[in-house]
Amino acid sequence: DVEELTAKLHENHIDVMLDMVFNHCSTSHPWFQEALAGDQFYQKFFYLRPPKKDGSLPTNWQSKFGGPAWAKFGDSGWYYLHLYDPTQADLDWHNPAVRQEAAKIVNFWRKKGVKGFRFDVFNVTGKDQQLVDSTDPLQEKKLYTDTPIVHQYLKELNQASFGQDTSIITVGEMSSTTIENSVKYTQPKNHELSMIFTFHHLKV
Repeated sequence: DVEELTAKLHENHIDVMLDMVFNHCSTSHPWFQEALAGDQFYQKFFYLRPPKKDGSLPTNWQSKFGGPAWAKFGDSGWYYLHLYDPTQADLDWHNPAVRQEAAKIVNFWRKKGVKGFRFDVFNVTGKDQQLVDSTDPLQEKKLYTDTPIVHQYLKELNQASFGQDTSIITVGEMSSTTIENSVKYTQPKNHELSMIFTFHHLKV
């Protein structure tokens, strides 16, 4: 169906853009289910942490949708990170296997004729390996938003997938980014994205 759709639309000078949600995946996804079942390979796809010594959550981070950003990881006694809904488990981009899977997904759709990709909240993929408590909501956001490693992730994804076709258009949804970083994300010489958007205009 997608192959037919992209081909027919392309005949009429219309191309298809798909939304790539790479910061997190559904807790119903096979990766998460395999992790829950004890597969250590897939457990490394996620931010799994034990509670603190006093039994409290791994960090005091808050979900953007309200409440703690941690939920119980089955009966393991550990917790998994979800910056958004509890059904959306954050993927650990420090793991090369996660980055390779992301490139495979983009390339899968490229072969189906898709010519555009929108990357959902991509600039929150750059969390530290060592997660620490925040001191206030503003500082907390800086612990995982717009960190320098995001540029490295984008360059790698670009080279391994959509950057191989100069006709492809990309757009990044960048949460609370700066103008400086917006320029870096979209500078052609940096080989990251075609364009980005943020939500600051909605908050003025």
